[in-house]
Amino acid sequence: MEYIASGKPFTFPCAACKILRRRCGEKCVLAPYFPPDIPHKFATAHRVFGASNIVKMLKDLPAERRADAVSSMVYEANARVQDPVYGCAGT
Repeated sequence: MEYIASGKPFTFPCAACKILRRRCGEKCVLAPYFPPDIPHKFATAHRVFGASNIVKMLKDLPAERRADAVSSMVYEANARVQDPVYGCAGT
């Protein structure tokens, strides 16, 4: 997300980079899927899978399948947080 203030473009970091406290560059793999206004989406996925595993999974997939993978990871992470034993399988 880019805003122009006093003639200079200012880019907000994605939710992932904000939570991980790192610089969010143009080549950030996580930026398209974790917008800055929904930080809990990444926080939950990060808590269950870890940031490096999320990045590895996304880099292994073609670009057109990454959005589905992220929504699946977020769904599974939410289920795992609600039910730590069974997760998505539930009882």
